[in-house]
Formats: sequence, C-alpha cells, structure tokens
Amino acid sequence: MTITIGIDPHKASHTAVAIDKTEHVLDQLRVRACAKQADQLRRWAAPFPDRVWAIESARGLGYLLAQQLVAAGETVVDVPPVLSTRTRLLGSGKGQKNDPNDARSVAITALRHTSLSRVTADDHAQALKLLVKRHRDLGRLKNKTACRLHSLLTELSPGGMAKEMTVNRANEILDRIEINGQFNIGPTKTYSRRSVGIPATLASEMASHLAGKKQSDFVFEGPEGGPLRHSNWYPRHFKPAAVRSGCPSGTRFHDLRHTYAAFLIAEGAHPRAMMERMGHSTINVTLGTYGHMFPAIDEQLDDALDARYNRSKPTLSVAATALPH
Repeated sequence: MTITIGIDPHKASHTAVAIDKTEHVLDQLRVRACAKQADQLRRWAAPFPDRVWAIESARGLGYLLAQQLVAAGETVVDVPPVLSTRTRLLGSGKGQKNDPNDARSVAITALRHTSLSRVTADDHAQALKLLVKRHRDLGRLKNKTACRLHSLLTELSPGGMAKEMTVNRANEILDRIEINGQFNIGPTKTYSRRSVGIPATLASEMASHLAGKKQSDFVFEGPEGGPLRHSNWYPRHFKPAAVRSGCPSGTRFHDLRHTYAAFLIAEGAHPRAMMERMGHSTINVTLGTYGHMFPAIDEQLDDALDARYNRSKPTLSVAATALPH
C-alpha cells in the first residue's frame, strides 16, 4: 500500500504527515530546517517503504528539500498552495490552520489529484538560473534604493544629484546642506578619531596659523569666520589655485589625497604605515587602492640589492683568498 507523505515547508522548520489511502493519519513529524533535514525525514519514513512525498510549493519555499529527496531516490510531487488550501478549507474536515493540518491537506491533495507534476533533479543550468536571479534582484534593489535616496535629496537640495548616484557623492551633498543657516556638524563617517603625524615644516606653519585659536574653533575658516562653504571656496579658491600650480584642469580636492599616497609610496612607506595614515579599515583596502603604484618600487629594490652586492664584493674576494686550498 502506497503511503502519501505531505510536507508543509517553512524557513525554519518542516512538518510532515503520513496518510494511507483512506486519508487516515499514520504519523507526523516536525524537523528543523538544516543540512540533515532530508536524512531525518527519510529515517522517520523508513517504516513506509512504498511512499510518495508531496511537498507544497516544491519550486518555491520547498525547493531545497524537494531536490534533496529526489537526489536520494525518493518520489516527490509538487502541490500548488492553492489546491492544498482549498482541500484544507473544503475537503479535509479540519479547517483550522496550523502546520500539521496544512501538511495533512498537502498529502490529501496529492492523494486525490494524480496529475500533479513530479519533481525532477535540476542540473547545473538551474543552479546558474538561481544565481542570475539573485544578481538581478540585487541590481533591482540597488536601483530602487538609489531612486529613493535621490528623491529624498531633491527635498533637501534643489536638483538633487545631477550625476551618477554614489554613497560618497550623496554624503557630500548632505554635508553641504545648511539648516536655518547653520551646518549640521556630526561625527566622521567611521565614527572614530585618529591621530596622523605631520612633517616638522608643516607643524611649524600650522602652529603660527593656529595661534590665538580656541580648541573649539575650525582649523580653516571663511572670510567672516565659521566653516568654509564648498559652493564658494571650491570654485573661487581651490580651482584657481590648482590652475596656478600647474595641475590639470580637472583636478579635484580629493585627488590631493591620492597624491599624498603616491608620495608615501615613492618614499618607500610600508603598506601598514600607509593604512594607518590613510585611515583605511584594513591593509587590503590600501593595497587594492594603491597597489598599482608599488611595481615601480620593485626596480628600486633591485637597485638597492645590486648596490649591497657591489659593496660586499671586496669582502667576499678577501674571504675567498684566505680560504685554504
């Protein structure tokens, strides 16, 4: 006699109910969703060698369990949720919704409907489809989040963001927004403080510049005091200064940070020291951002090794002469 086992799958657990051809419940089991879920169900169903598994939404929430059972050689059919719900409400005699009743309705549906589609093992193409779907969903989520962020920015700044939406550019716009004529000064993006060493020449210039300032004052202020405003300082001061110094016309203020990193690499700075100075979270960020600059240092290392070898040649010659023959 064939036993039908209905399964009501969930994210955290699965409930299975076994019935005979008279729709009488023989046994039931609830297992936790885990790597051994299929093995636990098969051990429980061992007393029913002639069995058919009916899984609700075997192409949806019950996909993984259905594929595991098929891979183990079990016969599995896919029960649409609409049919199992209709059976529970109208034809099972137990309309109360709970996991055992739902699993029993799934089994009864499979017993009464012999034309249900049988689940087959999916090949690698199906797994790739799942990855593609995941990638597509992530892309859509990113676009949706960017559109919502741009909509909020238009409420704070006229025109919002004219160019490509990025987190850094959104933060720049938010940092430039004034509330009632006042800047909203908050914590740094990493919510942390750090100390950065500066050369002695720069320290002496900063000492004279900071003379007479209080600790709560800004290091650099506008003509009338207060913080520098990007909309005024950037086009009126930084851009002309960059042109006068011979920098390319498209030089950005943030490019000075990259120039600083290039100077450190040229002076043979260790990546760990660069990581701390640049404020990177890990050394991988430093190497990933500026790693392309290090191959030039490789030539300097070869030259240094050649110089050391040449300096040691007289000592090696004397040592070789002193050896007994």
